[in-house]
Amino acid sequence: MLSNFRYLKAEGSDVLQSLDGPILDSELKNFEEILQKNRKKLFDEHFIDGKKRPEVSHHPLYVTVEQRVVAEDINNATKDEILRRIADKLEQVSDEDVRGPLSIKLQLFKAQPNKAKKDTLILLYNEIVEELGDLQAMQEACIPPDEEENVNQ
Repeated sequence: MLSNFRYLKAEGSDVLQSLDGPILDSELKNFEEILQKNRKKLFDEHFIDGKKRPEVSHHPLYVTVEQRVVAEDINNATKDEILRRIADKLEQVSDEDVRGPLSIKLQLFKAQPNKAKKDTLILLYNEIVEELGDLQAMQEACIPPDEEENVNQ
């Protein structure tokens, strides 16, 4: 697919633009490095550690910005992917009073993944994202202005 896109990098810009029009993904310029890391990870985890191939995660490589947006949209994810994203987001929640009940919900879904509806998982994911936003807003509101200047320096 990469060969289908002729691209041009504007001088002084990090944006890659296809000559045919679409803006290309910003990570595309590092595709060789990403592919080498993916290959090494596959070799280490599959051939050496014995993991099954589908269990080996990889860094996806997108050609266009639109492909990235579609792939990262939670509505397009599988139930397994949504459960993984929920777990990743829960790790970011620092308040145990918030994380506890959400973790219990996640464990219930993981215990019976076939009974969990995708829409329900998406609601839980969005709830966690909202909680993270609220926690971040509270943390930012709690930093006195003089300390904020010290943090930014």
